[in-house]
Amino acid sequence: MGLFSARGFAALLAAALSLALAACASVPEQGGTRLAPIEQALSRDIAFLASDELEGRQPGTEGARHAQDYIVEQLRAAGYRPGVPVAGGGDGWRQRIELVRFDPGELHVTVTSAHGSLVLSDQAVLSGPQTTVGSIRKAPLVAMRSTGEVLPEGILEHRALLLAWDKLDGRLAAVQTAAPQAVLLTTQTTEEFDRAVHFLRADKWALASTETVPAWILLPPQDSARLLSFVERARPEHGGSLLPRLGARVDVDFTRTRKAMETANILGHLPGTRPGSGAVLLLAHWDHLGMCGEPEDAHRICNGAVDNASGVAAMLETARRVAAAGPLERDLYVLATGAEEWGLLGARAFTDDPPVPLPTIVAAFNMDMPAISPAGSSETVIGWGRTGLDDGIAQVAQALGLTLDTQNIREDYLRRQDGWALLERDLPAVMVTSAYGDREAFDRFIASGYHTPNDRWSPDMELGGAAQDVLFHVALLRHFGNTQSYRVGQE
Repeated sequence: MGLFSARGFAALLAAALSLALAACASVPEQGGTRLAPIEQALSRDIAFLASDELEGRQPGTEGARHAQDYIVEQLRAAGYRPGVPVAGGGDGWRQRIELVRFDPGELHVTVTSAHGSLVLSDQAVLSGPQTTVGSIRKAPLVAMRSTGEVLPEGILEHRALLLAWDKLDGRLAAVQTAAPQAVLLTTQTTEEFDRAVHFLRADKWALASTETVPAWILLPPQDSARLLSFVERARPEHGGSLLPRLGARVDVDFTRTRKAMETANILGHLPGTRPGSGAVLLLAHWDHLGMCGEPEDAHRICNGAVDNASGVAAMLETARRVAAAGPLERDLYVLATGAEEWGLLGARAFTDDPPVPLPTIVAAFNMDMPAISPAGSSETVIGWGRTGLDDGIAQVAQALGLTLDTQNIREDYLRRQDGWALLERDLPAVMVTSAYGDREAFDRFIASGYHTPNDRWSPDMELGGAAQDVLFHVALLRHFGNTQSYRVGQE
């Protein structure tokens, strides 16, 4: 059971819960300007969630389960109800997430044409299909003409697509819509191949419910050069064809090993005073990387204090303050997602099988890595310009005297946080944060702390911006959770 016993954990949890209740009784009213009590509450939660005893909160571990239990108890103590229907036999707080992983086995790729056959090396990497054994037979190999082309849905079915890795980013949406049977990705250098392997992570975890996807076959530089030369000799089709044929066919055989794991999202519910008026959602991911240091390191645990114990702490303190001041008109759901670090999997599980009807969610706010910048830092919005929430956010910021920096949107982080999984389902989701308000502090954390064993709790860690974010989110939830201050579709 990790590094400590069940009895030891229960005692630690009881002590933390007692401190949380005491803090709730002593914090200033909503709208207060003193941040010190909020910082104290945040520090307490972060200290527990980022403790060595939780071993980095990697999904599927005892530490992860202890983190889930802690979040449940904090929400229960604040007056929240379980938010997950119990028809499936759960406890009402946890939404079960089933994950699968396919570890590499054997992969054989052969390309044939009228001029002969080309057998690719065993250095090729396979990612994609949710099966342990698979084969592709004589799939015609085709190319794409341009980056911006729109392909009809399913046009690549039963075909294999040849595509350069460095061109994938501009064509990914088109490729996915076209639904090829396989995609052969070429690389030019060893460095590019290594980066691509890390990105694809052929053995990464995925939702068990994920539909079968194309066989993505990443080719090392030598195989890439051999294949390009081979299809050139095959006299590829030219002219105006949308998908030029390359005069070759592809055969693939593979075997892999399947592993399974179960983790969970946590969902709490604070019923609103006007049933049927919709819901607002507050979320943060509870998971982190577990043991990520080198075997010889003195400290190997990636504790994830900033990422994302601080986001969970800010979410919990916001939830406490909203509940202490009385319910909103709209329902409030507080969601702690799992497996975010493995590809936003908890958020995707939430939207794939929602415990809450998705159309009822009028606004969603994600909290991720807030403990970076000091109080007084500007706030920015990840997702600015993509929802109908902008005007309301600006109004609340102005009322609180906060600086809202809409030029520092940081679009490069949009797809790397749970709000993106909601935006993909057309839900109005944003991440409002002070984390980018002090660029020097942010860059320093990314360079030395992000996803390393250095991301640890300390009694003097910077929590001013995170405390500011708590007050901002309390006000945001009040604004968007009220049917008079926010009328859906009218801002």
